[in-house]
Amino acid sequence: MPPLELDRRQVLVALAACGLATSCRVDGRPESAQHPDRVSAPATTTPDVRVPDEVALARRFSFGPTPDLIALAASGADRFFDAQLDGALVEHGPTAALVANLDAAYTTTIPSRLDDPAQRRELRRDAAATVGLRALAHSAWSTRQLEQVAADFFTDHLHVSIAEDPTVFHAPSYDAEVIRAGALGRFADLLVDSARSGAMLVYLDNATSRADRRRIPNENYARELLELHTVGIDGGYDERDVTEVAATLSGWSLDRVTHRFTFRDSWHDLGELGRTGDVLGWRPTRGGVDDGEDLLNHLARLPQTARFLCWKLARRFAADDIRQDSPLVDELATIYLERDTAIGPVLRAIGSRRADWGPKVRRPLDLVAAMLRMGTPVPDITQLRGALGRLRNALVGLGHVPYQWPAPNGFPEAARAWTGAGAMIARWNAAVAGGDAFGTLSTWPAPTPAKLLGHAPGTALAAATSTAADDLAVRALTFASPEFQLR
Repeated sequence: MPPLELDRRQVLVALAACGLATSCRVDGRPESAQHPDRVSAPATTTPDVRVPDEVALARRFSFGPTPDLIALAASGADRFFDAQLDGALVEHGPTAALVANLDAAYTTTIPSRLDDPAQRRELRRDAAATVGLRALAHSAWSTRQLEQVAADFFTDHLHVSIAEDPTVFHAPSYDAEVIRAGALGRFADLLVDSARSGAMLVYLDNATSRADRRRIPNENYARELLELHTVGIDGGYDERDVTEVAATLSGWSLDRVTHRFTFRDSWHDLGELGRTGDVLGWRPTRGGVDDGEDLLNHLARLPQTARFLCWKLARRFAADDIRQDSPLVDELATIYLERDTAIGPVLRAIGSRRADWGPKVRRPLDLVAAMLRMGTPVPDITQLRGALGRLRNALVGLGHVPYQWPAPNGFPEAARAWTGAGAMIARWNAAVAGGDAFGTLSTWPAPTPAKLLGHAPGTALAAATSTAADDLAVRALTFASPEFQLR
């Protein structure tokens, strides 16, 4: 494929188009003045573009508004969510084949010991590539787009980092069997599955947590469970609660041969909780592993968890600057509790409250997936592997390689984390790579901004692409535009 060449004027126009405004005005008033339940936050604006309602819905709850998805959204928000929440929704055949080939290419060996450093590095590289390419393949080409945007959210909410061994070896199964399998189910079930997963047990050290023989159980997972996964830092817990959660989950470990969850009763001791006290209103009644599952289910159903989780979902799908005490979060939390922690009804409610939406900038993984989704048909595994280097370079440059955020809080959500001066240059570089189909991928013929966006472009983008030298330039300029940078 020939190199992408753009003249100086086109580069300047695209770079300007890729710039991100520090405020968004509607009817002459700052966004925060119209929504007193929000805090001030940066956003992007494209004042001369009107995005049709069906495109806005398809874009906000997918990685790209393809014609089929726009047509579904045009039938109404309820039908859109009915179709996307249908468990019988059939995956696109080529996408299913691609993901199956990716999974087959990764060995399921999880080394407890591997003395050959070269072999260990190879296994680690394979596991990281598998979760990264799987994330892009699902996001870009899956029929089940709502499931994929929900999975992307929970990848951060229940984050594990593969930045170092041995978590990386458990990441492919965590991604497929926990996050993607449970993203549209009940949060209570997803929380339990996450706690039992090898990835979480290893990442936050619960696999080796013991309370026997007066040992002090490891509190890493207990602390993050309360602060990040359930009630939030203002959820009413104290240090004694952290200690008692850790004791309740002592003995939750991994089998040394199968590397699957096992409960080691000899490592388990409730300590003081077995005699007195409680954890946010919960007390053990059944003993052993059942107490741990009961505790997780209790935490998932607390009002504090409902509010914290629904606030985070609102930030992802409605607006960066939604406050935790906003009426929208109140309504979502009520739905979450009434529907026994089900995620689908919460997403449906956000989709039907367009008045609460604000501008949302595509995070880097979202941006790269959208370029693939709107610009390229489903590749085979050879083509995708051929593009791995340039895909990885784009994500590294943008600072968003799947599962590689080092801290347990997951990648940042708000636009301010992704829209500095350096980020603008990285987005432009990614747009150029996407315009060139990341080196080895096929492209749809005769691209236009309208096809790549799903709607008519603004005047600046239309002018820039009207003199584009070739199809590659049209794609790159469109991908760099503010219209494409927004969800």
